Amino acid sequence: MAARSFSYGENLWAKNQKSATFQLLRYAQTGDPLALQRHDAAMDIHQHFRKGHAAAVGAPYQSAIVLEEFSKAGMPPEDIEKAAWLHQTFRHTEMVRKILSLWSEGEAVMARLEPLRAELAAYYQQNRDDSRRLAEIAAEIDEIDRSLEPKEFEFSLTLGAMAHRVYGLLPVSYTHLDQDELMTAFERSELRRDFVAVVRYQGPRANGMPELHKLTPPLGVLQDAGFKVALVTDGRMSGASGKVPAAIHVTPECLAGGPLAKVRNGDVIRLDGERGVLEVRAAESEWAARQPETLDLSHYQHGLGRELFAGFRANAAEAEQGGITFQSTEKATGTAG
Repeated sequence: MAARSFSYGENLWAKNQKSATFQLLRYAQTGDPLALQRHDAAMDIHQHFRKGHAAAVGAPYQSAIVLEEFSKAGMPPEDIEKAAWLHQTFRHTEMVRKILSLWSEGEAVMARLEPLRAELAAYYQQNRDDSRRLAEIAAEIDEIDRSLEPKEFEFSLTLGAMAHRVYGLLPVSYTHLDQDELMTAFERSELRRDFVAVVRYQGPRANGMPELHKLTPPLGVLQDAGFKVALVTDGRMSGASGKVPAAIHVTPECLAGGPLAKVRNGDVIRLDGERGVLEVRAAESEWAARQPETLDLSHYQHGLGRELFAGFRANAAEAEQGGITFQSTEKATGTAG
């Protein structure tokens, strides 16, 4: 899981922060060159994390530098890829912003060690004798270590909370034209993962809003296999979604400029039936700039007499108005008895 990869990197980062401060404090107290070597080794790893962090949060995202620097810091490539996915996917959420802010705060505190390290190295090379200054440096290093502890603790708590939140936010694996396309992907074993299936252009104007009864069995099978799956569509299921979480009859439909037409593969959707929430996690500016994806619907419009009903489809109301074609403009009036 991506959250575990992120956590592994956090543990490695925190461990080297602790090692860097401990070894520099030991060097201040004893002058042991081995302690200085160990401090430098820990700081070297910290610098790789710092460079990788800068490449990850900058614009544009520099994947090659992220992979190189985090690899040098000791993270396995597969964990880097998962953690990078987590960051890229959830970077607009408040929790990821908080994690990155705490990370930056930790780096700023760690930067205070660098001049102290230089002063201590010069002190012992020059055989100075100033116990008062050594005590001041040791006290400052100890203060740095103490100031890092609550940040590392908060970082860990926030990361844990994010892992729980990630479980409730499902990446969209596929957007589908129709239920047959989803069935084909299922039969090819392409859907064995957590995902939200977005089946669009299934509204009354697009194709007459057919019953999407084929969707429940494959999604139910994946659910029984332990995967978290859900369905979002502007089509209908006549209440047959069963145990699969579903948002159906989404209006306006895609053909009328509905929001599902803007959804892309890899988007993150939150579907919360208890709170009545259906949302795509994307920045407002990014969402506003997106153009609806248009699809070729010609195969819905010809054959088996479909041509005869083109006018009805074109004039159909939205699903929440019943998808009706003819609407009376007369107002009911009462008559005196």
